[in-house]
Amino acid sequence: GHSFPTRRSSDLSNLLPTLERGLAFVSIEYRLAPQVKLGEIVADVTAAYKFIQDGSLDKALGGGKVDGARLVVSGSSAGT
Repeated sequence: GHSFPTRRSSDLSNLLPTLERGLAFVSIEYRLAPQVKLGEIVADVTAAYKFIQDGSLDKALGGGKVDGARLVVSGSSAGT
């Protein structure tokens, strides 16, 4: 597994095996509570998921790099 204590102190070296296998790692930004309601957070994550799944991310990267049909979603608490 991967463990990122904070967004500012992430050690990305543990992603190398994933990248070496030709898999993409995408980290999204989304708004957090209490500044926004849960529905807005869900909308942010849903928009990012759709951007990847519908091929928009691949197109933005020049094509042939990200298969949006093959997607694994993982996450953890954004809290402290």
